[in-house]
Amino acid sequence: MSYDGIYGRSYDKSYDRQAGAPLGWNPFAGLNLDSEVQEFLSWVRDLVSKSYYEKNIKIYAKYLRYLVSSARFAQILATKSPKVRTHILKVVANFTRFLDNKYETTIYSDHYEILKKRLKIRWSIEPLTPRRIPSVDELIDIVSISSDIYINYALFIYLLSISGLRPSEVRHLEIRDIITPIMKGLSTKRAYYCFVTDNYLKLASKLGLNRVKLSSTGVYMARKAIKQRYPWFTLYSLRHFFATYMIRKGMAEAKVDFIQGRAPRTVLRKYYIHLDEGEALEELYREYRELIRELDNTLYNVIIGKIR
Repeated sequence: MSYDGIYGRSYDKSYDRQAGAPLGWNPFAGLNLDSEVQEFLSWVRDLVSKSYYEKNIKIYAKYLRYLVSSARFAQILATKSPKVRTHILKVVANFTRFLDNKYETTIYSDHYEILKKRLKIRWSIEPLTPRRIPSVDELIDIVSISSDIYINYALFIYLLSISGLRPSEVRHLEIRDIITPIMKGLSTKRAYYCFVTDNYLKLASKLGLNRVKLSSTGVYMARKAIKQRYPWFTLYSLRHFFATYMIRKGMAEAKVDFIQGRAPRTVLRKYYIHLDEGEALEELYREYRELIRELDNTLYNVIIGKIR
């Protein structure tokens, strides 16, 4: 056992190493977390809109439950994926602000900053099971399988494969042209446009779908069929597939980042400084269309062959 001088609590460092956690203390120890969490959720309800509350309150409660159920909060975080850890820490950041306001102190926010800095040690390590990216042949087979089960899901996979965007960004996007602006609103994501091809627009028109429409039953059946052959497949892996495919075809990484929403608009100026943004966007689209043509034609033929 070792002694943590910051909080005066002992913990087992060997267990920390085994769990991959850089520290073994709970910065909220000593609080009645059950009542504090309930009060915090009420505070959230009062401050935000009803739609936001209903959408996020269950997520807040779920992540804060880790604080209530474990005295080794950092070790709990260390067992989660980087994405989940980020979400948990965002909730904890708001929770610490609430506690500081309630008790008129800054100690809980200080605890949070220390926790976040130490956890960066863990975040720099690659996950034990990196996300697998499908090959072109595997993607063709996946589209074929989904086309046999639920054609709308195949269209969704096709769209993600050629646009490179996040599933959440195109799930309810109305696509009527080859370049569709994405209305960002309050979202933290940074994709500005959705690039698609004429083939996709023809296929969507044939199916009467300018917006992806999915039924839970159809999605379940299609995913089940895909998982039987490709248990590692996820929709998000198509985002990585697109980036890898376009870079191998010769597109500059910064341009791929812009298309996928990982770079600011200034990337267009970097490569097309002599053009205004509209012309630069069209020039980027022409390059995208040429590089994606082979994959686009292949996936289009797979799906169109199933619906003729």
